[in-house]
Amino acid sequence: MPATPFYDFVTAVNAHDADRLSALMTTDHEFVDAIGNIVSGVETCRKGWIQYFQLFPDYMLELTDALETPLTVMATGFASGTYLGKPGEKNENYWRIPAAWKASVQGEKIRLWQVFADTKIPYESIQHRVQAGEGPGALPGESGGAAREDNPHKRATAIGGVFFKCKDPLKVKAWYGRHLGLKIDAYGTSFAWKQAPEGSRKGFTAWSPFADDTNYFAPSAKPFMINFRVENIVRIVEQLKQEGVIVLDDIQTYPYGKFVHVLDPEDNKVELWEADDDEYEKLLEGITY
Repeated sequence: MPATPFYDFVTAVNAHDADRLSALMTTDHEFVDAIGNIVSGVETCRKGWIQYFQLFPDYMLELTDALETPLTVMATGFASGTYLGKPGEKNENYWRIPAAWKASVQGEKIRLWQVFADTKIPYESIQHRVQAGEGPGALPGESGGAAREDNPHKRATAIGGVFFKCKDPLKVKAWYGRHLGLKIDAYGTSFAWKQAPEGSRKGFTAWSPFADDTNYFAPSAKPFMINFRVENIVRIVEQLKQEGVIVLDDIQTYPYGKFVHVLDPEDNKVELWEADDDEYEKLLEGITY
């Protein structure tokens, strides 16, 4: 039996109909792009499609072959588009590349939509315009630096903490409290800030001196460790392992969030934190120096 939701999905993509696409998604829908970024949730995926259609107003899928089972469809063909162009306008920013798509079908909806393609050509078309001072920037999921607020492929979202070794942590904390006005507790201090775009939600960044002989930074021999706030730590750990990153431990869960540790290319230990800020704020209220 033909996997009708798959072809309905392709038709909605070619019509640039984000509302129809979201109606065809299961509540736990996942989108996987060509470089392995994963987006979860109907509304987040809908916004991602809207952004992509804005970048490529003539974006189009062309199917040439498909292999179907009752639950899965694998299709091949071509994807094409013009960066910030007009439909029918094939200028120097137009691209057309071989592509493949995998869809997991649940009933009349799509559970998973995964893209396989070499995105180098569309990415270069963007970079060409950006270098000329035009356009909003890189493809979703391929921008450098910190994750953009409109980027649905977030990994690290903020600095969650700065930890460093010192000879006398009590003396160091007292100095910073006296001379820089930090509100010191048993661990150091935490800076509160507002999370964008949800301006009413708090976020926190910890600052903590550690004793010289701490083993908390091991196996790194460095005298510091940076904590990064992340979203969906389970998914990120899966991605990092696929990318060959050294993951040092299993995810640890506490009332105020989930934690895991990795090593960067120079053996700096990096801590990842999926925060529960409400619980973290309660913890801060109970800490005394």
